[in-house]
Amino acid sequence: MDSAHTKDEGESMAQVGAGPAGKARERTINFYQIVKFKNQSVNKRMKHADWQSILKAIEGKPLKTRLVTSATRTLIGEVLSVDGELHLKLMVVRDQDA
Repeated sequence: MDSAHTKDEGESMAQVGAGPAGKARERTINFYQIVKFKNQSVNKRMKHADWQSILKAIEGKPLKTRLVTSATRTLIGEVLSVDGELHLKLMVVRDQDA
């Protein structure tokens, strides 16, 4: 298991997120590259952007404006501040009927 998929030995189940019957939930982290969509086979990397300004504009927006639904999944974006820098966390809605 890679480091993005593990927990520290000292963490309790509550800290990691206990599921039914105390079973630890699995959490997966994915990293994405932002590209400019051209077509299914050719996409170009975007020029550098001022992501701190972009994320600052998204921070605190209502949930409905941070929700993206495609044919295969729904993503929720959340802006987090870590060590004085803003980061975008994307969460996948796993069970929309729950």
